[in-house]
Amino acid sequence: MKLIRLFKLLRRLSSWDDDQWDQLEKLLKAPKAEEKVKEPERLCRAQGVVFYPESRISNLADDASKITVGQGGHIRGELLVFRFGGTLAMGRHCYLGENSRIWAGEQVRIGDNVLISHDVFITDCNAHELDPDERAAGFRRIVELGHPSEQGNVMTAPVNIEDNVWINPQSVILPGVTIGRGAVIGCGSVVTKSIPPMVFAAGNPAQVIRSLA
Repeated sequence: MKLIRLFKLLRRLSSWDDDQWDQLEKLLKAPKAEEKVKEPERLCRAQGVVFYPESRISNLADDASKITVGQGGHIRGELLVFRFGGTLAMGRHCYLGENSRIWAGEQVRIGDNVLISHDVFITDCNAHELDPDERAAGFRRIVELGHPSEQGNVMTAPVNIEDNVWINPQSVILPGVTIGRGAVIGCGSVVTKSIPPMVFAAGNPAQVIRSLA
């Protein structure tokens, strides 16, 4: 028996007054907490995009224009922009797999028809300072006050993933990298330098294995 049908039956049998039952009915019909948290339309600009329950939009800048996803996208992972800056743009008909994360502190651009498998990490920034004292102090500020609005000495470099790229599971794409159109990145690769178009690249650090042209 559905919850609402059970509710109506109990209402007929109970001695509660109408006001008490009206309050309970509002609670039962209220959206669940996890449904309120999602609100992808408030956190990014996306039309005709499927956001799966496991997806996460972390818009620390609280500016929907900082994250855009093109029509036909399917998002199972996390899209994040830092409070101090960053834009993240995905083209049309892209896929982001479960447990994959894309972090933007400056600019991450992803073309059309890009397939990003599960457990992939793409970032254009270091997220923390290299100096140990700065890093320790910065971490304490984040914990106590939240993410900073100033970049400080956190290093960033744009990431550009061109059309029709396929990134396989457990790969890492580091700051400053461009992956050329139609390239394929093998499983478990760490991409530290730019990859030309239409090649298969793999390894740690990733290297071109062969041409796909």
